[in-house]
Amino acid sequence: MNNKVVYLAVLLFGLLVACKQDAGTSQGMEASKKSSGMVKPVTVLTNPDGTKRKAWAILTADIWQYEFALTIGESPKENIYEGYWIDFEDDFTFVKGKYTDTLSVGEYNFDFDSKILEILPTAGKEGPTEYRIQTNGEIIIFIGTAKYGNNGTQIKLKRVRSIPTPEKAE
Repeated sequence: MNNKVVYLAVLLFGLLVACKQDAGTSQGMEASKKSSGMVKPVTVLTNPDGTKRKAWAILTADIWQYEFALTIGESPKENIYEGYWIDFEDDFTFVKGKYTDTLSVGEYNFDFDSKILEILPTAGKEGPTEYRIQTNGEIIIFIGTAKYGNNGTQIKLKRVRSIPTPEKAE
């Protein structure tokens, strides 16, 4: 009987610690990533209230290649985003393209607390989009929100060092 009580206590303690880390992702996991050098905010602009605006180094360190997209109600047989990429800059601008062609440029906003990324093209044929993002540092999942009507879309992107070419496309 005592073994069951001890086992149950250890299990509950483990669950509490795991739940606290999940609920405090922006504190627990961010702190561990900062200490490992993965997340390094870069101060670049000032907000209207005078506070410093920071870009998230995970977004801005390299180029993100679209690997696959899934939309509710559609079953793509191939990757409709083959060759697409997006490059986020520290000054809150971005360039999106397909292989060597630029498709759109503009600005983005990112909220550290909610992990919401808003992409606002200023040139090109694409409209604005907003995503909640999840990342492990090498892969990003964009989960569409209802703000611009792309809430049925999820996109997987992978970190790459250079713009993809048809020969390098995976």
